[in-house]
Amino acid sequence: MPLLAIQEPGLSLHLRDGAPVVMKGERVIRPVPLHEIDEVLLFGPIELSARVRNLLLRHGIDILLFTQSGDYVGRMVSVDSPLAERRALQYRCLQDPGCALRLAQRLVVAKLANQRTFLQRVQRERPADPLVEAIVALRRLIAMAGEATEVEVLRGYEGYGAAMYFRAFQAVNLHPELSFCGRSRRPPRDPVNAVLSFAYGVFLRRLESLVRKSGLDPNLGALHLAGRGKPALALDLMEPFRPFWDRQMMRLINRRQLAPVDFCNPEVSELELGLPPNADATEASETTPADTAPLPPPVHLAATGRAIVLKAFGDAWKARHVHGEAHLKLAQIVERQVYDVLHFFESYPASDFQPFTLS
Repeated sequence: MPLLAIQEPGLSLHLRDGAPVVMKGERVIRPVPLHEIDEVLLFGPIELSARVRNLLLRHGIDILLFTQSGDYVGRMVSVDSPLAERRALQYRCLQDPGCALRLAQRLVVAKLANQRTFLQRVQRERPADPLVEAIVALRRLIAMAGEATEVEVLRGYEGYGAAMYFRAFQAVNLHPELSFCGRSRRPPRDPVNAVLSFAYGVFLRRLESLVRKSGLDPNLGALHLAGRGKPALALDLMEPFRPFWDRQMMRLINRRQLAPVDFCNPEVSELELGLPPNADATEASETTPADTAPLPPPVHLAATGRAIVLKAFGDAWKARHVHGEAHLKLAQIVERQVYDVLHFFESYPASDFQPFTLS
């Protein structure tokens, strides 16, 4: 149970006999052994006692706060790593255009390659023209990104690759009741986007915690621009992992472990949430200005849907995956990536960084 997620209204987290317990009113629902959790996620108005809060923070367990609909609000953290010299190395390295370019290049090439690997696997199981087109385009982009000489150019390749990749997602999604209408974020506009965005968000916050604990600054990266409170380095390191989570989440969707009832929007009925926008609305969104084009309503995971996705997340986090020549838990792979980028900063220009590769 690396993540303890509490989202049911009326639940609370307290301390009993020196250990955290989840309670409903005066009744203990279950104990929570400290050694079993790395992070606590609280959705909506979950009560947290001061004693259990202090215990969690003393043990280096971050407490993440979300709205009832799953939007990230903020976190409570224990004292940041005292290893300021690591942050100094990071700042110095990333101020060097060559260092930033090398790291960004490795990340973009790895993400494009992992997207291509995922689509190739789908193509072998059920051939489709959009998959072939995206696979060919991604191969070309991988070669171009490998020769890029500016980070801004890499951002363009990454963005175009994402557009081609998600254009093929209609062939990836097999669930008849859960639509995918093109990538949409903040807010997601269909159930598939709601699942992907939620999984990305949970992973990003876990990655941000690991970056903080390593002594690095999560807010300064190579590929993503710093500012507006974005954890730029955590976002950088997440990029090669996105296709991994796409594969995990689409497997969940295609096995019909999620249904329209697992999504919510107070303005729309549950039955409508799985449907794509009507043809007129789709056509208008492509031909009329953005401020007048009708948009599908926002779609969020309901509590039942979040519980299903969080369980799948926890299973994947503990499961072993191929990494180089080893089979490691995903938790170990992600932590290694954080310390690999730390080594890159410490040893640049003699060192290099090898991002996660999807097998």
